[in-house]
Amino acid sequence: MKCIVLFVFLYLDCFCRLSTPSLMPSVVIDRGTCKYYADRAEHLDKITSTVDRSTRSSTLLTFQKDGWKVAVSPKVCRSLEKMIHEADTDGLIVLLKSLSKSWDGAITSKFCRHVLQKTWRRCQSEPFCNDLLVQDFARNFLDHVTSNLERYLNHSHAQYTLRYYLQLAAGVQVEKDPLTNTYDVENVTLCTPLDQNYLETLNNLSQRFLLTTELHDYARNELVSPFIQLLLIVISFRTHSNFKGSLETVMANAGLFLYSKNQT
Repeated sequence: MKCIVLFVFLYLDCFCRLSTPSLMPSVVIDRGTCKYYADRAEHLDKITSTVDRSTRSSTLLTFQKDGWKVAVSPKVCRSLEKMIHEADTDGLIVLLKSLSKSWDGAITSKFCRHVLQKTWRRCQSEPFCNDLLVQDFARNFLDHVTSNLERYLNHSHAQYTLRYYLQLAAGVQVEKDPLTNTYDVENVTLCTPLDQNYLETLNNLSQRFLLTTELHDYARNELVSPFIQLLLIVISFRTHSNFKGSLETVMANAGLFLYSKNQT
């Protein structure tokens, strides 16, 4: 079965193209703010673990005060990313509080989306995924994305967060091959789903995107195709029997073996 999933995935992957430019208006963050976050991130590499936690906490609290928009700066974004890797539950909650002020702004930002994605990635790990506040933020985030799914599918930056949306909801972590930059179906981890109704969610997504003749066009859309690829992987690991039963339909809808005059 893994070989079949890999084949379908790689076939669809050939239709992916470079993303289109950002649709979000540019926001300029002053140099002083950028320097503050850069200095704090650099400071973390030189101090002891006890002070490290204090520095990280105070910096994240400053981020909460400054607001999520400062992370549209690539320098601020990179500095925050360094802190997320070791952030504790309190730190993650501070990040989520800031980002939740505008899920839409963070999702559609060229750089801030990286902070959002890495925050959710860490939240999938224990013990963070068991925290009630983290779970509450996750439900709010998932509801927001579900309500705006169609719009985000065709947004050059938002499309990336949709892939985390799938993994967060279903409790699946799919790693990328460092050489090919494609999803590695041999390197998948199952964790706690943060969508209590994830089976229903996956079924709805399957009906909407896979069990439809529109899949033929989705598979050839440079923005939507990566979402379809990951949806296939997530469903194959979370609802294996259902996926196996519908695989023939999916392959037919995608037109994987249709002859095209454009093919050589």
